[in-house]
Amino acid sequence: VQIKSDKIFTGEVIYKLEGPGVDQEPKNLFEIDDKSGVIRSKQPLDREKHSSFTLKAFALSPSGERLENPTTIEIVVLDQNDNRPVFTQSQFVGAVSEFSVPGTSVMSVSATDADDPTTENAILSYSIIGQESLPPNAVTKVMFGINNETGTIYTRDVGLDREVVKSFRLRLQIADMSGQGLTSEGVAIIQVSDINNHAPQFSPAAVSPSWISRVVTMSTSRSLILFFSFAFGGCSTVLKQWKTGRATRSAA
Repeated sequence: VQIKSDKIFTGEVIYKLEGPGVDQEPKNLFEIDDKSGVIRSKQPLDREKHSSFTLKAFALSPSGERLENPTTIEIVVLDQNDNRPVFTQSQFVGAVSEFSVPGTSVMSVSATDADDPTTENAILSYSIIGQESLPPNAVTKVMFGINNETGTIYTRDVGLDREVVKSFRLRLQIADMSGQGLTSEGVAIIQVSDINNHAPQFSPAAVSPSWISRVVTMSTSRSLILFFSFAFGGCSTVLKQWKTGRATRSAA
């Protein structure tokens, strides 16, 4: 930028610049040609450190006398896409119930970008670029999608069965400039939660003289509390043992 006094002086005019970036911290970023009034930057500027500078320019006589009031100069540093977006966590963890219908919201991921949020340099786009199942290759079809604007992960297909697959590891990508700029990767772990969709089954065992009977129940569902009761003819008798399944008699 160039400044020039609009007043007519008979002698020489000397231009001087003061303020942050010149004689105040951060110093030596700008200079002015004292004869022409042209202002130049002396080194590269970083908008993420200083987004603007307010300077004062003076028109002086050779003796240093102010020829007119100082002029305020506002210098705005334009943003460049020099910062990669980054996920806010190194690994995101979520869970989804087995047999969830397509479109079920599972979890949300997030990312940030240090560039100017008012420009497209900080407009972020989320995507899933890989899927692995545990056990490996238990599920080969694409089971999850992601909202590219909000980062919400959702189910895309049917077939989530915890007896088949325990969890998924998703490779995520975040890109600025609406998906066309700089990128970074992240990870999301999704556990498949069990639902009570299997009835328990009895397995007979040998009878011991010291106790009436022992029964074993088997269920493929997790975290179930099983209760036992028996009826003998017309007798009102309850036999139970919660943990071992061993039946003992108690008179009613």
